[in-house]
Amino acid sequence: MNLPQQSSLPFGKATMNLKQARELPIYLTLKEVAQLLKVKPRTIYAWVSDNRIPFERKGSLLRFRLDAVMAWNEPTR
Repeated sequence: MNLPQQSSLPFGKATMNLKQARELPIYLTLKEVAQLLKVKPRTIYAWVSDNRIPFERKGSLLRFRLDAVMAWNEPTR
């Protein structure tokens, strides 16, 4: 599939090319992370409380970067 290198995807008044769009981090909610890792949401809360999983706070909300969670979940060799 050939995609154009420049696209005018409107984000406010700015435009962004496809390469920049691919580099944007993907944030997940607590429920989405729990589903991804196949654990209960309360387990994610416990891991956040113990700083065992990478997370960010957006106001009072917890958000998880997909790339950080995937790297954290990789088994160490």
